Amino acid sequence: MASLPPRLAAPLVLSLLLPLTVWACGDKGSDDDDDDDDDEVVYDSGASSDTATDSDTDVDSDSDSDSDSDSDSDSDTGTDTDGGTDTDTDTDTDTDTDASPCPEAVPDAYRDAWDCEANTCGGAILYRLAEGSSTGGGELTLTERWFVFSGDEEWCEDRFTITGEASPIDPTTFNCSECEEIYETSWAHTGTSCGVNWAPLLLGSGDAEALPPYAGFLMFDTHTGFGNRNPDNAVIVNRAMLIDGSSYIGFPNDGSGTATPTGGADGPPEAYVYTTTGTCL
Repeated sequence: MASLPPRLAAPLVLSLLLPLTVWACGDKGSDDDDDDDDDEVVYDSGASSDTATDSDTDVDSDSDSDSDSDSDSDSDTGTDTDGGTDTDTDTDTDTDTDASPCPEAVPDAYRDAWDCEANTCGGAILYRLAEGSSTGGGELTLTERWFVFSGDEEWCEDRFTITGEASPIDPTTFNCSECEEIYETSWAHTGTSCGVNWAPLLLGSGDAEALPPYAGFLMFDTHTGFGNRNPDNAVIVNRAMLIDGSSYIGFPNDGSGTATPTGGADGPPEAYVYTTTGTCL
């Protein structure tokens, strides 16, 4: 795994659009719910002829072409004066179609979608990918992989393990009237190669020096306004993080993906996969 480039070795100064809403601890929101809105050719011929009653001509052609695809072709043809002809052809073609600049650690589903060369930002770019599940008893476990790309095939990956339990708090408290599920969560920094203080990004400007684990809430919008499950089990993820030990800061539309029921019911237990759009660092 490559190390973070020198310009990211020191703690990053994250240029981000900070979240919009801060709630004081204990506030339950107003009665009005806001809408959340990837030629070499060798030719060899030989001919031999006898002046006796028998004539034999052998032609051997071997062609090997290599570009983005590998192709091998062998052809042997023999002709005798008694009219017998024998032809044997063997062709083998191998094509490599993966032209993605992303490292192999990036799952196939995102190799064409992510800007692993960081062209969008002109510096470094972050993608977060979460996978995990909930239980019918209200427990949540997720692993978030944080991929940082800075061009020239330089990248690193950090990980957070998120654990939590279903909360009785109304999601409208955090301005998510569309959310059907809410979990009170803890974020533990369980894998690091980037050497970055992620508090300013996770918590905004409110508590930039805080150390993990971090506390907060995850909310999932899994149904339409008519009460039907979102098409293809789509989910929108909202997040609220505890800052200064007394208030919460909200991150609406923090990620999108799928929440797929695994127990036969229209709800937990569910399997979650979601990712964020690229964030310039």
